[in-house]
Amino acid sequence: MSKYINNYRLKIWEHNSDIDLIIDKQKSNKIKLTITEIDKLLRYISEKAFIEVYDLSNLEDSIRNTCDKVQAVVGSMLEELNIKIYLGDTHKSIGENVIGHYFLIAEFLDINNEQHLYLMDLSYRQFLTKNTLESQEVVIDNIIVKANEPGFYLNQSEEGQMFIKTMIETGFIELNHQTAKLFGDSFYLGRTGPKLDNPLNISGEIYLKSFLKQTGEYSKEYDLYQKQKESEKKR
Repeated sequence: MSKYINNYRLKIWEHNSDIDLIIDKQKSNKIKLTITEIDKLLRYISEKAFIEVYDLSNLEDSIRNTCDKVQAVVGSMLEELNIKIYLGDTHKSIGENVIGHYFLIAEFLDINNEQHLYLMDLSYRQFLTKNTLESQEVVIDNIIVKANEPGFYLNQSEEGQMFIKTMIETGFIELNHQTAKLFGDSFYLGRTGPKLDNPLNISGEIYLKSFLKQTGEYSKEYDLYQKQKESEKKR
């Protein structure tokens, strides 16, 4: 149904001098950014974090089980720019029987004072490999003992495939009711436990409220990252 996942690549953009002006505007908290400037800023942060955390020549192998570290690195970068963030944890916001995963949401008010939310989740691409897009579900006595990974459910619709493409190419996506449902369902439908013929149909609005309510806490990776930065400053 989908284009083969390896047709998509992380896009590294050439950032010109205007990124410094955008950063200064954001730090000042006095001048609101345009949508275009927000997009440029998030691309810059995303790419900077990708380069800092991962081996880009072997991205697929180096990205597994890094969601806590990525949350710490990206969260630190956003906080330094006075960007409001919400720390996400799928166990708290979606359910205990889903894959455990950390993510974060960045909040902006644009020049028209309208709110814009962005899902920042660089390590989500670990669920978007060729293997994870295929069914891996194992059911014994009507109990799901091994669930499909999130990418499998996204891959079933055109909207989900566009979500896959955006997350692979940038590591972030604007969060609204539609994208919140795609993200939430990708975990909720992949639960372990009793196999249900008619699982709950959770709206994007409910997911979004849950994501913003469950602010969570950083893992120990945050403190480790802060110590690493302090050590680098002293060199």
